[in-house]
Amino acid sequence: VGDGFYVSPAGAAGAALSENPNVAQGFFEASNVQPILEMTKLMEIQRAYERSVKLIGEDSELTRQAIQRLGRVSN
Repeated sequence: VGDGFYVSPAGAAGAALSENPNVAQGFFEASNVQPILEMTKLMEIQRAYERSVKLIGEDSELTRQAIQRLGRVSN
């Protein structure tokens, strides 16, 4: 909605309220992310993107060469 507020989608279940909430001092909240695994995935995605860009460039180069060869045959 804005200003850091969100609205649940229509038909979504609301948040469940806890009857006995606890706050514990001296504890750290753990992350739900595994940094090494996520970094590895990021590297795989980057490499796949680089291969795609290279493939598109090679295809463009092949098209350019084909057009040049056809131009020489026509003359």
